[in-house]
Amino acid sequence: MGRNTEAQATGRVLSAITRCKRHIPIVLIAAIVAAVFSRTLFLGQVLYRGDIEAATMPWFAFLSHERQAGQWLPWCTGVGCGFPLWANMQTGAFYLPNLLGILRIAPAWTLAFLLALHYFWAALGMYVLGRRFRLGTLGSFSAGIVYALTGFMVAHQIHYSLICAASWLPWFAVGTMLWALRRSVAGLVLASISLASAWLNHPQSPVFIVAFGLACTSVAVLVTRQREGSVCRQVLPSLAVAMLPVAVGTLLGGVVLWPAYELVRAGCGEARSGYEFMTSFSLPPRQLVTFLLPDFWGGPWDYSGAWNHWETCGYAGGICLLVRLCPKLSG
Repeated sequence: MGRNTEAQATGRVLSAITRCKRHIPIVLIAAIVAAVFSRTLFLGQVLYRGDIEAATMPWFAFLSHERQAGQWLPWCTGVGCGFPLWANMQTGAFYLPNLLGILRIAPAWTLAFLLALHYFWAALGMYVLGRRFRLGTLGSFSAGIVYALTGFMVAHQIHYSLICAASWLPWFAVGTMLWALRRSVAGLVLASISLASAWLNHPQSPVFIVAFGLACTSVAVLVTRQREGSVCRQVLPSLAVAMLPVAVGTLLGGVVLWPAYELVRAGCGEARSGYEFMTSFSLPPRQLVTFLLPDFWGGPWDYSGAWNHWETCGYAGGICLLVRLCPKLSG
């Protein structure tokens, strides 16, 4: 009996150590993000500039103040002749984490905390996605850190709503893969909430999030079912199934999509209406090459594209992903 008890105790200790080791990468990710944002989180400094200072902070402070007073759909008299600020998608007025603003804490610190939290959420999501692709602990950890602190995410630090939306990109991919491959209800819920969260923050990001999620799902199907028939018979049914969270997530985002649509419709007068005006700030199709080769049109100092460098370089790293997965696909 004594030996059995000792063996059981040893087994419990080893099991606890194993569980702790599994959480080490997550703790390291949190520590790295906290270190990057240490000045704003712990030293009381405000490092914001550009859009986050001129737009995001006033929006956040105004909505927080009005909601503390019980006004959940406030009319902002400080913009033009009056403006329904909550109908602007980039204010994140319906995004649940932003409700922390109702707490009587300095808006600057609250926004800094939420920004750091979303960088952590982005890194954690990519780490989980890496584990789904069996990249190993180190590979998945590296993927998480690289995604959260890569050039695109750092360059867009001043665009709070874009960072919030981008942080859900890997989570949508994870949820879509679980739903398409296993018919996991949890995966359906995760993917739907992820896409809805993106819609509640930014009008453009969901397009790229859906494309990334469907691409990951296609690769996962090819890797796991490569001997079950032709590519079309494998991938197309899974992609069809994956469209359900796309539809559900978009419907959940309708709480801001509909008022935003009405706002755009009312704001575009007869002289400014039409397809040409509505697409004047869109990404030119020929510049989609920047998703694989971000410096194809030059860097920030010698850029020769039709728009500007930091708006169009949504680097996807597709070549690296294919190089990593090709051995599995061929095996």
